[in-house]
Amino acid sequence: MTNDEMSDQLKPCPFCGGSDIRPFDNSVVCNSCSASRPDLGHCVGAECRKDAIAAWNRRPSSAAGKGEA
Repeated sequence: MTNDEMSDQLKPCPFCGGSDIRPFDNSVVCNSCSASRPDLGHCVGAECRKDAIAAWNRRPSSAAGKGEA
């Protein structure tokens, strides 16, 4: 998978709504507001990048905090 293909999978920044998002081996960074998530430490490689993208894309469900399951 190329960087462009992985970038296509990234959701916009949850803080500023920006779409200039870049995946790295151990994190994902918004180039608009510098938000990042997660820091996987010394993890390096394609599998770590997939984990970082999955963590970036994780959002609370719309039912979270509303007493619904």
